[in-house]
Amino acid sequence: MTRKLYDHFEELAGSALLVLLCLVATLQVAGRYLFATPLAWTEEFGTIVFSWLVFIGCSLALKKREHFVIEVFVDLLPGAPQRLVRRLALALVLLVSAGLVFFGIRLCLFNAHVRTPVLEISRAWIYAAVPVGGLLMLLRCLPQIRDPQPVDRHDPEEPPPA
Repeated sequence: MTRKLYDHFEELAGSALLVLLCLVATLQVAGRYLFATPLAWTEEFGTIVFSWLVFIGCSLALKKREHFVIEVFVDLLPGAPQRLVRRLALALVLLVSAGLVFFGIRLCLFNAHVRTPVLEISRAWIYAAVPVGGLLMLLRCLPQIRDPQPVDRHDPEEPPPA
């Protein structure tokens, strides 16, 4: 159970947040256009949910090796140097992820006493998406450094190029 949750955390959390964001946006539109009374909290809450969705989505993209990369020159290298360059790129991602954790925690602590205007919750809850996303990216990046294989980028529906 724990392993399954770890293996699919981003998909589960991202799906739940996306559904929640759609519901909040629907409430916002319904309140504004059907009842001529927008719900004050929906915009703020939607922004918070979207922030969390972005950082969890970054981790998901890293886990699936779907971040934007330019591999033209890397693919020209032979085996060992190619793996080295991929490891160096992943080490840079690891460094940025660690920075997100470190500075994200500082951002949360710095803004813990500040309240949001409508929901009146601590801004630390909003900014906590930064260190949580960074930590998830750290966890997803470490196994890739051990095995820096390229991702097969062709569409499984199409035949491989000749």
